[in-house]
Amino acid sequence: MDVLELRICHLETLLQPTTTTSDDTETPARESALPSVPERLEHAEHKFRNLTKKVLFIDEFLVKYESVRHLVEEDNLDAAAERLSLSAKLEILQSASGAMTTLFDQLREMENLAKFVNPPEFEAMVARTDDVRELATRHQEQAVAYQQLSAHVIGLIDTYNNTVNSLSEVFLMWDSALAKLEAKVRVLEKKE
Repeated sequence: MDVLELRICHLETLLQPTTTTSDDTETPARESALPSVPERLEHAEHKFRNLTKKVLFIDEFLVKYESVRHLVEEDNLDAAAERLSLSAKLEILQSASGAMTTLFDQLREMENLAKFVNPPEFEAMVARTDDVRELATRHQEQAVAYQQLSAHVIGLIDTYNNTVNSLSEVFLMWDSALAKLEAKVRVLEKKE
């Protein structure tokens, strides 16, 4: 309330005419003697309106401003009055009770499963990072060696297959040559 009182006093001081007479010097004392803050605000606003009516463009601006005041002012007391009632809040909570129950059940289930997701053994992994890095390096070296050996074995298998194919062709040629010789031998044997 002290901040509000300070602001009202500041407004009253600003709205005093610059030329002071004996009546004007008593005005702040009379204004601060008003019984309540809303009455003092109303009196200050009335005084402000009287001063601004003398300047036409300020008065026109204020008339236009009043129509959009609720959109411009952040601290709108009307918005605070439009808050939901307790029955509306209760109705919203009751309509969402099924979803909230499901959510709470899932959270409880997740809490029970947290020990499996973050087992204590994983906490010790921070101390084992050097071992894991060394193991990863060894694994990469072994992977390179495996690829080289695989390429060598594939080369040997290809060579073996080529050799077997060549020998098969030679054997087939020998077989056909032997078959021809046997046919000639039979022909010769029949002649004799």
